[in-house]
Amino acid sequence: MVLINQTTGYNNVLKAVSRKGHLLQYASPTWKANKNIVLAAVRRNPSAIKYASIDLRDDTDVIKAVYSQNSDLIKYASDRIQTELNYLKESRDYQWGLTITDIMFSNKAFVLETVSTVPDSLQFASAELRADREIVLAAVSRNGDSLQFASAELLADREIVLAAVSDYSNSLQFASAELRADREFIIKLVSIRAYTLHYASEALKSDRSFALSAVSKKGACFNYLHPTLTNDKSFRELCNRFRYVNRTNLHLIESTALHLSDNLFDLVIPNLDLPLLLQDLSGDEYPVFKWCESNNLITTISELYPSLGLFDIYINDKLISEVDLNEVKRDLLTMEEGLHGMIVYLS
Repeated sequence: MVLINQTTGYNNVLKAVSRKGHLLQYASPTWKANKNIVLAAVRRNPSAIKYASIDLRDDTDVIKAVYSQNSDLIKYASDRIQTELNYLKESRDYQWGLTITDIMFSNKAFVLETVSTVPDSLQFASAELRADREIVLAAVSRNGDSLQFASAELLADREIVLAAVSDYSNSLQFASAELRADREFIIKLVSIRAYTLHYASEALKSDRSFALSAVSKKGACFNYLHPTLTNDKSFRELCNRFRYVNRTNLHLIESTALHLSDNLFDLVIPNLDLPLLLQDLSGDEYPVFKWCESNNLITTISELYPSLGLFDIYINDKLISEVDLNEVKRDLLTMEEGLHGMIVYLS
């Protein structure tokens, strides 16, 4: 049903093509040359471009609205626009024609293909597409520095920032302040690239417990900490020990360090080197070296001292058979006066 004809007025034509873009074909030449009406029509149905006036088929805004939805319809654009678009596609010199570039980079399929092959091309994408997660992830995975062109919302996206930093450490500087102050996230990043710490928040780089955990991941992190820590002699000495500790224990040290108060830090590394001294009710002692590397303390001790028979061990008033092994190890790491436990014989 034709809702408009050659005599229909502006408001009625605008209303009609906003609902059904193809009705533009029935409008008068005056309305086919009216930019507002044509834009309304092509936004509803990009194929309506074929009914627009010659002048509007050379209009950047109109062609952008069409191209963003269906790049194949570029054949209805003016010869000038088609020629320049083809040139830019071949030359990839997108700085050359910014108005034509604006048209090209309004189309998601084109942008997705381009950011995967051309470094820095995300900067030319429309604001809408720079907020498109799929496009930005593809761009930063290819070129981490492209993170600077992403929308504010995506600068706070962990997966996107991680992909960017994995390619280019400096890209963390563009991430949201919230992410740059996120302890868990920054620890994950520095385990990939120590230099990333340079762009973490100042509060994190000044935090003693966080700093020790970072250094245990990558010794080079020490170079990017706040001077209040790096100029502290006792802290430097502790970090030096962290750097060379047996790597099989790092996961335990890190999880412990994140939950220690300052006065317990100096215990963690020394305690790794101390034997666990076990004693039974008769006063006999059984030292256990390298306890921290054991995956099952009862089994390890049984193999060392088979004459003990069936037993359990009290450490910090807990039977180790009834608690998580890492909890036992954390207790031992933070004991202040030697590492000790009581052997309990089982009947």
